[in-house]
Formats: sequence, C-alpha cells, structure tokens
Amino acid sequence: GLEMAIKIFVQRADYFRDKWNLLDFVLAWMAIIEVVFVAISTQGSGMAGKLTILRVLRLARLLRMGRLFKVFQELEILMQEMIQSLKTLAWLLILVALVVYVAAILCVELVGSNSSYPSYSSRVEDLVSTTSGFNNFQYFGTLIRSMFTLLSLITLSEWSTITRPIAEHQPGVLIILFIF
Repeated sequence: GLEMAIKIFVQRADYFRDKWNLLDFVLAWMAIIEVVFVAISTQGSGMAGKLTILRVLRLARLLRMGRLFKVFQELEILMQEMIQSLKTLAWLLILVALVVYVAAILCVELVGSNSSYPSYSSRVEDLVSTTSGFNNFQYFGTLIRSMFTLLSLITLSEWSTITRPIAEHQPGVLIILFIF
C-alpha cells in the first residue's frame, strides 16, 4: 500500500497508464478491504463465510510475477510460444477425441454387442460384479463404456485384462486394437 501511495504521488496520472500499476492498485485495495472486513467480522457480525471469495482473490497476487516478463525477454518469448502451442494442443485433443469416438463405435458393434462371449450380460448386477469372467458388455456395451475402455487401452492400464479375452474369442478384433 505504501509503495502504491508513493508511486501515485510521484507519477500522478501516469501511474494509471501502466497495466502492472493498475494490477498493483487493485490488489492493494483488495487487501485493504479484506483487512477491514476481517476486523469487522471478528466482532461477531458473522461475515467470515462471505469473505472466502476475498481469500481466493488473493491468489491474483501471483499475477504480479508477470513483471518478470519485462526484465527477461527470453521468458516473455517462451511464454508467447507456449500460449501459441495451446492452439495446436486443442486441435490435437479434438483429433484424439474423434479417433476414440470412431473406434468406440466400431468396438461397440464388433465386441460389445457380441453375445457369444461366455460371461456376456447387460444386467446391472452382473456389470458391477467383478467375480465373473470377462464381460464384453461391461467394457464395450455402450458408446461411453467403449470410449472409457479405449482411453484405458491408450494408457495401457488394462491392456492384458481387456485384450486377452478378445484375442481368444475374436482374434481379428485384436488387430483393430493394435492399430488403435
């Protein structure tokens, strides 16, 4: 607060032309308001719960670290490039979602609706049971189940649990899962 007051006294109207000074101004006043409200709420007015948003807004002080970008030009360039790469990552996410969606449709048709599996069941009791064998409907019965299973296969977390029974019952589908 004192630094802000001195800068306003020295720079006058020029103080408010710099966006970092504006950020400091807002953050300083938020801190002052919070101190006043906390002092009032401790006197028994019961406003402590309403002040949670002010405490969360204190995290905005981290934005002050943005001043480092003025000093280190390389850091500013790096951050600009990282922001530019987010556009590419968004398109990549859309592409992966589309591939998983198409593969999930294929898996629902080829694996999820195949009732010839020994433990095939669409009953809720059988779906939550983990004691029975491989229930293809549990993993590939609906589009959402199939997409979730395919995401597990992407991370290789359930690869052998899912692919082994499919390889024994429908070896051709395993080729599709390998390509996926």
